[in-house]
Amino acid sequence: MPSIEISWIRLEEDDAGVLNRLPTAIQVPEGSSIESALALLGYNAGQIQDLIQTRGVSIFGQYATPGVLLHPGDRIEILDKLRFNPMESRRRRAAHKNQHPKGVRKSGLASPK
Repeated sequence: MPSIEISWIRLEEDDAGVLNRLPTAIQVPEGSSIESALALLGYNAGQIQDLIQTRGVSIFGQYATPGVLLHPGDRIEILDKLRFNPMESRRRRAAHKNQHPKGVRKSGLASPK
């Protein structure tokens, strides 16, 4: 069966959310799904299901969905676990912004322009 070349990279906890290593190239059979590629990388069925359900794996920054087929040159990104709730972080930022409008310092004086 013909194969295609893809690449993969795992984002580790100490990477601070930045992909700072080069991805590793691998050959997978043509017509491979994200699940079959992850299995080739050594993940078991439970780990694969968990990665996909928790949005722990993406292809070029787009979350992978079950059964998505890989194309030549695709890059699989295995993401680290979220340490916070993104929606809660947005709420905190919005509340902070409302408390401290742009152009006004905490002292109440307008900032210099």
